[in-house]
Amino acid sequence: MRKILLLLMVFLAGAGVLAEESPVTAEFKFDFPDEPQLRSFFQDYEKDLREEILSKFEEARAEGPMHNSWSLDVGAEVTYKGKFWAVLFSGYDYRGGAHGVPHLNAVYFDPETLEQIPQEQLLKDGAYDTLSELSRKALVEQDFDPEDEWMIQGTAPTPENFALVVPHQEGVRVIFNSYQVAPYAAGTPSVELSWPLAAPLFQEAYRP
Repeated sequence: MRKILLLLMVFLAGAGVLAEESPVTAEFKFDFPDEPQLRSFFQDYEKDLREEILSKFEEARAEGPMHNSWSLDVGAEVTYKGKFWAVLFSGYDYRGGAHGVPHLNAVYFDPETLEQIPQEQLLKDGAYDTLSELSRKALVEQDFDPEDEWMIQGTAPTPENFALVVPHQEGVRVIFNSYQVAPYAAGTPSVELSWPLAAPLFQEAYRP
């Protein structure tokens, strides 16, 4: 019995050493659509993300021991093709902490030149005020407290709060990032605006 216990102790000690020596890495997964016109953009987007994560990873490793591997899993969808195109990037970014955060990004393109269009160029003056009003109303209909300061601050009429305005065939989806209008457990709340509501937010040249 004593020999068995000794062997078990040796095995457990060895397993601990192996666990400590397991390599900590940065891992990537990308799933972008096969859209020939945007292929170069997707390639550059992936390259930039890899370089950014790897740079931060090496900085963190230089600061001391790391116990968890990092990972980035990002996909993309062309959500809208009209007088402009819209692409939504979504995924999960984990950098060794208690949990990761969503990776969300909305990008717009001119369909003729395929150059990026800044959101401010798409939207007319006053659009953020209207987005704020419509979003608060829709969130309250989803049982958000209309007096909740978190929600009020997260829907203030600023470009930062409405960076994720995502057009699609039926209308526009407005996505709020993790922690923006509610705690982490709430995920990424969103509201849907029909085109009759959403179209006046855009400059006339970009309306459906």
